[in-house]
Amino acid sequence: MFGKRRDNTPPATAELETEVLPAPPAPAPARGRPAYFGPGFTAEGAIQFEGQLDLDGQFSGDIRAARLIIGPTGRCDGTVICDSLVVKGRFSGSASCRELEVHTGAHLMADVTYTEIRVTPRAQISGRLMHRNR
Repeated sequence: MFGKRRDNTPPATAELETEVLPAPPAPAPARGRPAYFGPGFTAEGAIQFEGQLDLDGQFSGDIRAARLIIGPTGRCDGTVICDSLVVKGRFSGSASCRELEVHTGAHLMADVTYTEIRVTPRAQISGRLMHRNR
């Protein structure tokens, strides 16, 4: 009844024209991709990085980065030059940055030159904080 053909000829098929497109190019590596140094990381020396550096390990030396985040388990001793410095762990030494954030539980024992500052309650700060105009 429905869908049955009286003759045994197969139904007509249309040929489809297909075009094989080339694979899209691989994305270029992101410049300034965040780097993460975890709790087991320990090093000393100098780091220069274009992007964000997340430090949950220990580092002693000089760091130059766009943004440095010292995590709750992180410890940094040395000189830091960056656009943004976020301290959730321990930092001692000296720093020059545009933005400085010191979070609850952080220990900042440093001389820091900054343009903008944010400090949350129960952050510990000792050293000199020097404001500079933009």
